[in-house]
Parts: sequence; C-alpha cells; structure tokens
Amino acid sequence: MSTYTFGDNPTAAHRLALLAQVYEPAARDLLRRWAPRQVGEAVDLGCGPGHSTRLVHAVTGARRTTGVDRSPQFLRQARATAVPRVRYRRHDATAAPPPFGPADLVYARFLLTHLPDPAAALRLWAGTLAPGGRLLVQETARLRSAEPALSRYYELVAQVQAAYGQALDIGARLAGLAADAGDGVRVVHAGTRRLRPPVHLMARLHVLNLRTWRTDPVARGFDSGELDALDAALTAIASGAPAEPIAQDLGELVLGRGDA
Repeated sequence: MSTYTFGDNPTAAHRLALLAQVYEPAARDLLRRWAPRQVGEAVDLGCGPGHSTRLVHAVTGARRTTGVDRSPQFLRQARATAVPRVRYRRHDATAAPPPFGPADLVYARFLLTHLPDPAAALRLWAGTLAPGGRLLVQETARLRSAEPALSRYYELVAQVQAAYGQALDIGARLAGLAADAGDGVRVVHAGTRRLRPPVHLMARLHVLNLRTWRTDPVARGFDSGELDALDAALTAIASGAPAEPIAQDLGELVLGRGDA
C-alpha cells in the first residue's frame, strides 16, 4: 500500500474542494474531448470526497459511476452528497481485483503522483477497460513560480514525496509509463496542457497541504522555523498579497482498449 502524505483530515478535505474548483475546467475539457460517446460504467479512481466523481458523472452521462477511494473519512463525505446512479466503494486503487466490472471510462486525477509504481498502476487500470473503453489521466508535469515562498514549497513537497518513491512531476512521463500498459491497449492521446492557475487560490491550497504534511515523519526533519515562515508567506499570498504568477504544465494521457 502506498503512503498518501496529503492526508484525509478536514483540512485535507477542504484542500480537495479548492482543488476541484481550480482544475474543473481542465478536467471537464478532457472528459468532453476523449470520453467514449456512450458510457455505461464510469469509474473515478482516488475520488476523495466525491467532487471529481460527480463531475465525471455529469459530463459523461454515464449509466452508473463508481468513485473509488481507500479513505473512510472521504467516502463518508462523498456518500453524504451522492447523486442518483453514483456509488462509492472503499478500495486501494493499486490492488486487484477492483470493485467494479469492465468499465467504459476510468478517470484518475493527481493519483499516480502518490504511487511508487505508477507503471504497474496504469497496467492494472487499463486492464479494467471494456472493449472500446478509455482510461483518462491528468497529472502535474511541472509547477514553477518566481515567487520565493511558492518555489520553496514545491521543493519541499517534492522532497516529501520522493522519500516515499513518489514524484510530483509524474505528468511529464505519462507516455513512457504507458508503453507497457497491456495487450490491446494503445495511447490515444498524450500531451501537456499549459495552465496559469490563480496564484491566490493556489496559495490557499498549498498552505492547507503544508499544514497536513508537515506532521509526516519525513517533514519532521525540516526546519520548523522555516515551515512556520513558509506558512505565513503562503497565508499572506492567499489573503491577496502581491505574488509572482504560477505556471503549471498538466500532463494528460488517454489510453484506449480495442477499437477506442
């Protein structure tokens, strides 16, 4: 089982709500462009509190959508806001067998970044596709800013993830990881989407995340005074202080089975 350093407490849940707001346009566009025309079974892997699951269901018009996550806390929140024909299952997305049948659409956003063996995960997920089904993935390829607080935050969070064999920039390697996704599976689309996310909203995301992962055993080795100062700087940016912009490259991958 992989280590999820970003937590599932109320602070982490708040961060995921903001994340869903920031990345909804990119996710909606990917789903509209690359989902099969007819979706019977849709799956949202690493669904968290259900924001992305509801989006997948709404955009694809799936007959049934299943959100999968291993966090009981997140799943309780997801089920509290469930809509018709959407269900949630507790399961580790890297474990077989999956708690759903052959899927017409499988979607995963910012999940591979938390896994030490992303290639194996892609093979497992691609193996759940029905004939004509598609796997859609979005992951950060690069995050950068000339703002010192933001730049330092990205350095530190990358160090925390690297200690667990994870990569913040996994989105830059999606096409290569998909090279061995399985027989009958092909790369339909692989590319990078350039984003300029709102710096103040991103700072809100980052400070919430910092307050979660700073208790991780790896982060306890960081200078606590620096983390306090970083928290204060990110909080100021989140409150409207002037800051250099953020540039993000979002890696995208679409795998298809059979005649997809």
